[in-house]
Amino acid sequence: MVNNIPWTEGGIDPSANPAHQEYLDCLQTTCQLELVGMVDKAITAAQAEEQHHRIRFGRILSHELQQQADFCSRTSHTFHGHSKLLNTIGSHLSGKNSLPLVIHGEDGCGKSALAAKIAELVPEWQMEQM
Repeated sequence: MVNNIPWTEGGIDPSANPAHQEYLDCLQTTCQLELVGMVDKAITAAQAEEQHHRIRFGRILSHELQQQADFCSRTSHTFHGHSKLLNTIGSHLSGKNSLPLVIHGEDGCGKSALAAKIAELVPEWQMEQM
């Protein structure tokens, strides 16, 4: 922005000099347009980055869920017996109980196989409730 305005001893005085007022109006408009443009550009860049992260997270999550589903499919077949335990868990999950189900035990005792079997049986238990 180039403006040649007459300089006065008191500096810029828009009330005494219309050229000064015109200069200040032009300066304000130019600054406002530049700032709005910078903010809009920053918002657009931030939205694009957020969208990129959402897509990436969705892919990672989808991959993780597929791995979990594959694991459950493989592991649930190794779980045999324990029908009383499964019935108790099914009743707990199907009932109005709001308490969480906690599975705990030593390494290698079959917690993952039990969880996989539960995941396999949940749709069946849900159908029984209907």
